[in-house]
Amino acid sequence: MLLYVPNIATIMQSGNLYVYRLNNPVYYVDPSGSLVWPGEIHNAVSNHIQREQLRNYRRWITANKIVHYGGIKYGFANLYDKATGEVWEIKPLSYYDKNTKRIASEAQLQRYIDNIDGAIAGSSLGSGSFYYFSMGKVVPVSQVYKVYFESHNNGMIYYWYDPIFNEEAAAAITLMLAAMAAWVYNGSSVPIPGF
Repeated sequence: MLLYVPNIATIMQSGNLYVYRLNNPVYYVDPSGSLVWPGEIHNAVSNHIQREQLRNYRRWITANKIVHYGGIKYGFANLYDKATGEVWEIKPLSYYDKNTKRIASEAQLQRYIDNIDGAIAGSSLGSGSFYYFSMGKVVPVSQVYKVYFESHNNGMIYYWYDPIFNEEAAAAITLMLAAMAAWVYNGSSVPIPGF
């Protein structure tokens, strides 16, 4: 008899929430709130930076630019400014702390730069923080995270986050609900602002 041992990375990428929880969503939970859906915070950082650049500087930065390496190989540059040719790669802070992952991330960014005409490593987009409201894709209940990011002059952006469970979370949820209510009631097509 063969015993199937699932590859958790493959399961997480499948998008099937029951498979991710190994068909047991009651047993496999994350009560600490420290586990969000893979890529969820990454995408929140990308979206936040795009909104802030557009809102504050009228700078249009696109996400996930397809980059062809030749043949059938391709990748996605996390952020790209067509006007300046700047390219950014977004990674968790743990990649910066581990030399091999940092070198691999910088090499990945360089591949994008080498394969986009006129591309250069992105300048610093600054640093900051915002609240992210996870809709409970992995955790059975919704959760608020404080997300921090730091942009470097070499085109790399690193992020980290903490779940929040206190008055700060209640205040963040109140602000998000107020923003959603304003968005719904004024009929705007503008996305809900980041905090």
